[in-house]
Amino acid sequence: MAHKETRSKHQRFLQRLEGLSSEDRQRIQKEHIAYMNGERAMDANFGESETAALSAVRSSQRAPRSTPRSPMGKELAYLKAKKRLISEQRSVVAAKTVAGSGRKALVARKSKDDDEDYIPAEDDVD
Repeated sequence: MAHKETRSKHQRFLQRLEGLSSEDRQRIQKEHIAYMNGERAMDANFGESETAALSAVRSSQRAPRSTPRSPMGKELAYLKAKKRLISEQRSVVAAKTVAGSGRKALVARKSKDDDEDYIPAEDDVD
């Protein structure tokens, strides 16, 4: 059964070949081609230098990025105060609008009745 090789695997194979002599390269490439065609059960044997080549490849790879740290101290206090302020501002705006529709609430105007204390006099009666 023939094996398929991805681009990244091929690149790693070529990197492992870099430090070898031309005779070893030819031998290993022939073994690798035979393995890829399904003629060999195992891939090419790099010998003792295999572990050194693997460690060189691994050391050149980047370490994974760590997750960002959560805020602490003054930063945390600042963020909490900012959240609280935004929440207060939103609640004030929501109170001014009609059920969150975005329209301003109608303010019921109180009309001052100037005649509250007026008592009709007897001579004004018709």
